[in-house]
Amino acid sequence: DRGKIVGNTTISRNAADSRQWFVSNVAVAKPYRGRGIARQLMEAAIEYAKELRGKSVSLYVRRGNKAAVHLYQSMGFKYVSATSLLYLPRVKTVESLPLPRELNWRNHNLDDKDAHAAYQLAKAVTPLNVQQERPLYLNQFRMGAEVSFNNFWRGPLGLGTARHWVIEDEPGRFAAMMSVEPGLWNGKHRLRLMVHPDWWGKLEAPLISAGLAHLKTCLRRPVSFQHPDEHAPGIQAYQQFGFKVRRTHLWMKLVL
Repeated sequence: DRGKIVGNTTISRNAADSRQWFVSNVAVAKPYRGRGIARQLMEAAIEYAKELRGKSVSLYVRRGNKAAVHLYQSMGFKYVSATSLLYLPRVKTVESLPLPRELNWRNHNLDDKDAHAAYQLAKAVTPLNVQQERPLYLNQFRMGAEVSFNNFWRGPLGLGTARHWVIEDEPGRFAAMMSVEPGLWNGKHRLRLMVHPDWWGKLEAPLISAGLAHLKTCLRRPVSFQHPDEHAPGIQAYQQFGFKVRRTHLWMKLVL
């Protein structure tokens, strides 16, 4: 407007040779909102991707931004999945909760057998449409000597050691996994939880309570991480332990 930038957007390839494009932001100055500028920016971004033979355009949008969600839906974007950012300002003492008796709780063995079991669990947990967009690979779930090495130097420095637990409903088959990662230096603590859909609502609370009990022995830090919104029993269990959902981002995609 008269030489003043009142809106902008950024679109880029997911990788150098990819035909998948991603819109990382759409911003319009407050006095100019509601005039269709965001739509014009998105139309220009989509046209740019088409000119370069793009196959799709993806973006993230906050669930609470109803105007933006409506805009993208009206342009043909479809929901893929959602991720919530969970936050706990301080770890408090929690009660230890038992598992069903038929299950076996142990440490991850950091070997190929456990990597394969973790891979199979992830495939059961991750919705098929998400796997089509982002295929899972066995290498993503390999853990080895680096875990022991990291814990070796973390302990003496008082940074707290990482824990990787698995729950088996039969030998070699995981019903759930929990990783507890104490924050380094000024970093926040993190929890990573996967539960097989057959066990939703039954294993989340015991694993979260154990994770928080371990973090209670580490440096006092907030706990913050992302968790799949589709795993509603997981979100609810975290909230029961005092976690707050700071925001939820929807992943939406337009096929060109």
